[in-house]
Amino acid sequence: MTRAWSSNDWPQQWVEPDGDPAEWHLRMSVVIPAFGRPDQLDVLLEALTQQTYPGHLTEIIVVDDGSDPALLPTIPAALQVKTLRQERDGFGLARARNLGVRSATGDVVIFLDADMIPETAWLEAHARPHHHHSPLATIGPRTHVSRLEVTMEEIRSGTLIQDLLADSQPEQPAWILERWETTNDGRIGDDIWWGTSGGNFGIDRQLFLDIGGYDEEGFREWGGEDNELGYRIYQSGAFIVPVHTAMAWHLGPATNDSPDIDERRRRIKILLASRVASDALPRARGLAFRAPDIAVEIVDPVGSFEEAMQHITAVLSDPTDASVRISLKCADGTDAALLEDYLASEPRVVLGPPDQGMATAPVTVRWESGMWPAGFATWLLVTIGESRSATLRIGGFAGTAVAWASRVLNQVESRLMTEAEAYERFGGRTLTWDAVLSDVADMTLSEGEEWRRRVGVAEAKLADVSSRRAVRWANHLGTLARARSLSEIRQALGSISRAPH
Repeated sequence: MTRAWSSNDWPQQWVEPDGDPAEWHLRMSVVIPAFGRPDQLDVLLEALTQQTYPGHLTEIIVVDDGSDPALLPTIPAALQVKTLRQERDGFGLARARNLGVRSATGDVVIFLDADMIPETAWLEAHARPHHHHSPLATIGPRTHVSRLEVTMEEIRSGTLIQDLLADSQPEQPAWILERWETTNDGRIGDDIWWGTSGGNFGIDRQLFLDIGGYDEEGFREWGGEDNELGYRIYQSGAFIVPVHTAMAWHLGPATNDSPDIDERRRRIKILLASRVASDALPRARGLAFRAPDIAVEIVDPVGSFEEAMQHITAVLSDPTDASVRISLKCADGTDAALLEDYLASEPRVVLGPPDQGMATAPVTVRWESGMWPAGFATWLLVTIGESRSATLRIGGFAGTAVAWASRVLNQVESRLMTEAEAYERFGGRTLTWDAVLSDVADMTLSEGEEWRRRVGVAEAKLADVSSRRAVRWANHLGTLARARSLSEIRQALGSISRAPH
């Protein structure tokens, strides 16, 4: 399908030196998680003295992830370095990065792994887009080499790192470069966040704090924490910008070559599946995940427990693969307390005003009144999204609703654009409920494998029965063809399945 629009369509001038400000002004905090290898940490700190970005606007934060003995880095006089330490508790990379950010004072945080050595313009390249726009995240590439160490003398010689390591079998991870190429550096599609790599990654500090930082409890072994963070950054509405010139060189081969990589990837996908709404992950049907596919916000206050439960059961019983989270507010304080008690073990329902405690979902529905039609959630999942429609307005007999790609809604609410501009720019549509219900029925009939199987069985039966029964079967099938909602389809199929052979 032709890509009609992109909510991550950032301008190329953001990464071009020609657009640099007259004077750099953002303070950059470089956070380096480290475990062991003290000599190499010293070499990395020495290499950071050669950065072209102004030193007075740069702070370095080293976080020792429980090394034994503790790391005591040699700090060059030219650097502002703060050292922190956390107790070793398994693989603590996510915790170390969060600890570093909490201690940072910069406008922008740049994560750099301790086994990397950046090129001299690395920090400046990361800083450039952040001087053009906020909120924003930058992803830098990396080059792996066979060498495991670089000496202090080599760094102090002034030889550029790319020349120093040119004969050490340099190799760049193809999966990152291919994703950048196929997405036009994130301007096409909605999955640039898959390429988030925390070893060379920058983000506005406030944005990082607002979305909750790394999930340090969920990711306690290698891999996945960067992708999950990238997903939340993307859904927040922030731009994600690959910066090809922000190159860092990784000492040692890629972990993708390790013998147990397939098992690691399997575990990572399972960890991500409950936290990221993506068709590429194994999200089992009927479960409630941390990141639902759709967030439903009941806009008008409900007046009673009974009215609230009508909304809740209608949405949660929608027979789809969607996870649904509902935000409700109740006009009556007593009934609100009853609802809170009644739903204490239901994680999909949030009581309170819209946007309060809502989990990250790629689609947000602002629901004003009326009952939720069966099959509506599934229809929205294939209707809202990049290249289709960012916002959908529906009105008529069943009430009113506005459905959004959550990322675009967040861009509107952060005043990056007005609602009218988003509607015009990103394929906004206005439909009646008659048109929507017709589409829902057509989708169910054309795409539901179970429905097709049952209709096929019914047609086979029709060929074998007597002419009198054939008339009855024809009536049943005619009812099925005229069905306009999922409940009518179910009723018609039930009649067919109960019909005598």
